[in-house]
Parts: sequence; C-alpha cells; structure tokens
Amino acid sequence: MKKRLSLLILILFSLSNVAIYADVIIDDSIHSEIEKEYELDKLPPLPQTSNNSSINSNSNNSNNNSSNKNKNPIQSVPIKYSNKKTNTTNSQKKEEINEKKETQQTQSSKPNKVITSQIENDNNKSIKLNKGKTFDVKLLNTISSKSKIGTNISFSSVKPQTFKYVTIPVGTMFYGKITNAHSAQLTGNGGLIEIKVNSFKYKNKIYSIDAKVTLADDKHIFFNNIKGKRMYLKNMYKKTNYGRKTVKRTFRSSVRLTKDPYTLILSPFPICFGLVAYSVNAVLSPFLAIFTRGSDITIQKNARFKIKMLDDAYIY
Repeated sequence: MKKRLSLLILILFSLSNVAIYADVIIDDSIHSEIEKEYELDKLPPLPQTSNNSSINSNSNNSNNNSSNKNKNPIQSVPIKYSNKKTNTTNSQKKEEINEKKETQQTQSSKPNKVITSQIENDNNKSIKLNKGKTFDVKLLNTISSKSKIGTNISFSSVKPQTFKYVTIPVGTMFYGKITNAHSAQLTGNGGLIEIKVNSFKYKNKIYSIDAKVTLADDKHIFFNNIKGKRMYLKNMYKKTNYGRKTVKRTFRSSVRLTKDPYTLILSPFPICFGLVAYSVNAVLSPFLAIFTRGSDITIQKNARFKIKMLDDAYIY
C-alpha cells in the first residue's frame, strides 16, 4: 500500500509540473503574438469597472478628506439657455439686408437725378443754331481734284452771322474733310471734290455741326459736288478739226480750178471730197471723244466759300 501511495504522489507531482510548464509555454506564445501586433509600452489603460472605481474613490476620498476640510465647498450653478442671441442675430441680419436695399435704391436713384438735372441745365444753358443758316467763309488751304480722300481743310468766316442770343463773329474757324475726290476721267468727265464741314470753333471750344458747301470759288455748287469742266462736247468738236481743215483746203483748190477755163469743169470735185471727209469725221467724232479726258479742278487759298447748315446745332 505504501508503495502505491508513493507512486500516486510521484505521478501527481509530475503531472502538476507538466501543467505548470504547459501554462508557461502558452503564456509565452500569447505574449509573443501580442508583441507582434502591438507595442506593449503604448497600450491604453484598462477601463475602470464599477468595483474598481468605488474602491479607488473610497481610497481617494479617505486621502483627500483631510485636505478638503478647510476648503469651501463648490456649489453647482444651473446653466440657463435662452434664444436671445439667435433672435438678435436674425434681427441684425434683417436690418443689414434692409440697409443694403436702401443703399442700392439711393445709389440707383441718385445718378438718374443727376443725369436729369444735368440735361435740364444743359438745355437751359444751350443756344440753338437753326439749320438753313449760311456762313460766308474763305478757304485756308489749296485743294484740288487730285487731293486724297480724308484730307483736312479749314475755313475762316469773313462775315458775322447772328442767331438768337448769340452772334458768330468774323474769324470763326470751321473745319471739314474731303469725303470724295478724283481726277479727270475718260468720256470727258472732269475732276471732283466733295467737302463735308463737321465742326467749328467758338470761344476756344469745338462744336460739331452738319453742313455742306453751296458756293465755291464764287461758283454755285449743287449736291455738294465741286466739279471740273466736262469736256465731252468740246472734245467731240475738236475731233472734227480734220474734216474742217479738209473742207478749207478743197475749197481753195476748187477756187483755183475755176480761174482756168480748161479746169473749170473739175472745180466741184475737190470741194465735194472735202465735204465727204468732213461728214465722215463728224460721224466718228462722238466715238473718238470717249477716249478724251475732262479738266481737273484746283481751288487756291483764300477762295470764297459759303457753308450751309443741314441740321440744328447747339453751343454751351
């Protein structure tokens, strides 16, 4: 019996040692696995349970009771919530919106008032120059049908012109441009100058006008076209010079033939030949005159012009 008991005791002791060793191995394996995934130094603290918290609180209370006996107890003050801030912010926003609207309305209304007042003041201060009035002026540049389109020209008034409330004095400057020009052309067409007067200077201010030329170099101008002489008819007459000269020569030869009785019978033939040549030349002269040119035009400085206003103008 004693032997059996001793064997049982040895077996139990060995089994206990084996179990302890197995637990150690299991703990080491778990610990190694935790180290692989987490850093043991940076692990968060364990959550406190109710039992732990009560134990800690009791210990803390017991330690701090002595220190807190002399201190005044802290009274809890109830927190009150109200909607005043929200109401004030909403009201402030409404007031800001209203102020913006008022400023926009005032800004939009002010320019209109200013513009209307300016227009009224301008209308009250302006002086009307009625259309149809003419100005006697002299040319300050030399122009010709060979001048370029867009060339600036100027005039100076030689007579005063009166309007209601104002008189345009002598020496007032008028300005214009050559809007169209060409030199003499075929078919006997003459040169052309077309002038547009667009402004004048009064009391050191330049005002725009719409005017045309009705008199240029003491010659009346129609449709604002200053034209050179058309030479078609004159050139057509010139083209009959050969026929007229032929008639004169044949007439003289016919007269000489009549002086001799032997040649008297031949005297009509020369004059007849001259008349035939003249008639042929007269028929061809209109076609020959097509290839001739008219005359160019040149207007010298200080030539007299007359300017007529085509529309009302205003000075201030």
